[in-house]
Amino acid sequence: MFYASTPTYVLTSLMSKPANTYRDLEPLVNFFNDSEVVYTRAESPYKTLKDAIDHARSARGRWGVSNPASLERESAEELKRAAKVNAAIISHDGGSDMMINVLNGTLDVGIGEIEEIRAQLEAHKIRLLATFNPSASSPIPTYRRQRSSATTSC
Repeated sequence: MFYASTPTYVLTSLMSKPANTYRDLEPLVNFFNDSEVVYTRAESPYKTLKDAIDHARSARGRWGVSNPASLERESAEELKRAAKVNAAIISHDGGSDMMINVLNGTLDVGIGEIEEIRAQLEAHKIRLLATFNPSASSPIPTYRRQRSSATTSC
């Protein structure tokens, strides 16, 4: 039997008591690898991830993620813990709601998937600050050259 799943299935297994959990599965192949990235609006004062982290150390940072049980939320919590900052992590109903709040300046940064934000990248409305991958994936370098040389891996 084959089963396709998202990383959130692990969280579901940890937060509830389904009959079968992620421990009952044996991974065979990864079909989908969508880079998690940290981004801000193009007009933002944050030119690098360090700028956003420094702000979150000196004042209460405002970081956006899609829904409460998302991989983005988990990534934001890990970054917050690793950077030792006081950032409010604000969940939304989805990535579109969060994007609006990044673009209007309500949020300092958003954490999302590269494909989900591609249109705003192409329109030069947002700036990539970092990726959670060990190295930049293929769609990221094009945008990095266009918008900023400061994109880093988390």
